[in-house]
Amino acid sequence: MSPVNHCMTRRAALQQSACGFGSLALAGLGADSVQAANPLATKTPHLRPRAKRIIFLFMQGGPSHVDTYDYKPALYRNDGKKMPFDDARTIAKTGKRGTSERVMKPMWKFKQYGESGRQTSDLFRQTAKHSDDLTFIHSMHTEGVAHGPATLFLHCGSTIFIRPSFGSWVNYGLGSENENLPGFISLCPLTSSGGGRNYGNRAYFPSHDRNLEPEVVLSAFIGQFYDNKPPPRIVLLSHALVEHELIAEALSTRAERKVQLIHPRRGDKRKPVEHALSNAREALGRRMAESTTHRRALDALASRLDLDTAPVRIEVYDN
Repeated sequence: MSPVNHCMTRRAALQQSACGFGSLALAGLGADSVQAANPLATKTPHLRPRAKRIIFLFMQGGPSHVDTYDYKPALYRNDGKKMPFDDARTIAKTGKRGTSERVMKPMWKFKQYGESGRQTSDLFRQTAKHSDDLTFIHSMHTEGVAHGPATLFLHCGSTIFIRPSFGSWVNYGLGSENENLPGFISLCPLTSSGGGRNYGNRAYFPSHDRNLEPEVVLSAFIGQFYDNKPPPRIVLLSHALVEHELIAEALSTRAERKVQLIHPRRGDKRKPVEHALSNAREALGRRMAESTTHRRALDALASRLDLDTAPVRIEVYDN
């Protein structure tokens, strides 16, 4: 008979003694250490926060700013008159500018409230009594004129292109107390306005997934490439975009003229697209080959110098 092994590990002792409460404490300590290593763990802000909670009310399709808190005396003076107006949607579809639209005054009267003299319409007479305790921002502007692009602009800072949403930035900057749940969620984001991509899914962090659809990659690339440069009148694409019409409208608005996005499948317009794809594959192959050669050289240098990893910065000095 072999002797009985009465040795017990410390972890087993915590699990078997005192109904396992010691093991629960150990699991809690381990969770704290894992939480500390989590890049999205709760962070201490630079300034001591005074607000206990934030309630953000997004009321799409609510009353306009000129009917509530943004007093515009010129609207009363020019009520009923026709004035020149450049509609971004008309420019995007027809390329024509200089349309004429009729001016309409606010539907409610304005009055000054509080010591600050804040002009507020009669629509919010009870809220206006607290004007001195409210903050109003009147410096914001946008290039969009429709609800869909305006919704994206408010949450993501862009009228159509994929950008991290407001929830993404809050979660990134302040962290989250959730360990196994998302730091924020979006309830039923409209697919016509980008859906989950624009409200925190693939727009959250740069993805290195090779299985991304070419249409998604190309849509993001178009937005980044023409972010600071005017697009041409015609852009030939190798794949159809996710929101083809919305991106074309956004580019047309930015260029102040009609921009066409064409995905040719055959014919003369398909030939330059195929030629560009061939050049891109060849350039990518050369870059990958050069990267492999450089990596081998760095690994050889690290081995020769007995370094744990390849050097990041190399300085050669010859006097």
